Amino acid sequence: MIQIFNHTKIYVLIPSGTESGGPEFLHQLLHYLRYHLNLNAFAYFDNNNDKDPIPKQYLKYNNLIATEIEDDDNNILISPEPNQLLILMNTFKKIRKIIWWLSLDNYFYDKFMIENKVRAFYYRGFNKIHQLLFKRSFFELTEFARQEYKGFNIKDDGLVSQASINICSARHVEQSLRHFGLKNVVYISELLNEEYLNLSWESSKKENIIAFNPKKGIRFTRNLLKKASHFKFVPIQNLSKEEVVDLLRKAKVYIDFGNHPGRDRLPREAAILGCCVLTNKRGGARLYDDLSISDEYKFDETEIIINEVINKLNDCITNYEVRIKDFEVYRKNISDEPKKFLEGLKDFFVRVQ
Repeated sequence: MIQIFNHTKIYVLIPSGTESGGPEFLHQLLHYLRYHLNLNAFAYFDNNNDKDPIPKQYLKYNNLIATEIEDDDNNILISPEPNQLLILMNTFKKIRKIIWWLSLDNYFYDKFMIENKVRAFYYRGFNKIHQLLFKRSFFELTEFARQEYKGFNIKDDGLVSQASINICSARHVEQSLRHFGLKNVVYISELLNEEYLNLSWESSKKENIIAFNPKKGIRFTRNLLKKASHFKFVPIQNLSKEEVVDLLRKAKVYIDFGNHPGRDRLPREAAILGCCVLTNKRGGARLYDDLSISDEYKFDETEIIINEVINKLNDCITNYEVRIKDFEVYRKNISDEPKKFLEGLKDFFVRVQ
């Protein structure tokens, strides 16, 4: 836990103008701190010159913005794990510091991009050209960056050691940080965008569609699509939020053979909209606490296993009304996330008179 005094101010570092699962969670965190716990919490953006640092879809959280941080030991500064934000956190000396780890992959990816700017420029450029030509990336940079720092101990990073507490939103991240020897590691489950929890779906309107994210699990997914061309695979790509919802409402299956760096949102969004979910066993997908589906829907990524995946896809599509029942526990756990998240925050942020 961390003590909150009468005049404590809490600042959360957020990348300016960024739309993705991580930044949205940070906006949700701020909303809960201010409007559920009644704490004096503010967003602080890495680019103070940005006139519109909050994307339009996150304005609903009504978060307040701080233009400066009071570097006082009564106050608290929270940063996610990307190095560019940890570097910013390091400029403050007195304030109490917390790193909120949403994934390890983002940490290594950002570290690689900062420390290897020339190589990173060429790798990203090559990937973009490949995407333009073939509609897919050649390789996943997050995987490449993780391999680049194989053997590196996060505990030895001065940017990490500046924080007195490490909070994790995924059990597999918690396990990894403890393995690296970090102290004061706390788990607080994150939550899905609550708008999804209020959405409905009808089994009678489901179609024989398999939705997938073409940016994740490139190699295995590419081979799967080639060998299972008789299925209708629809990529979640260049779609608005509303279009993603419409697709997942129609799809019977969602597959995700990516790296699962945290508690990924798309598998949860798919499940809450009535999709059977098939994954690999990488990252958070390997742990039931992070992705609570039966092992029969989780696969090792090998050429041999592809036929088993195809058989399971056929089973889910042909016997959808039966198979979808296997995901009731997963959907229940997702629906309970807001309650668990609030309970975790209340246990951690303790007021002291």
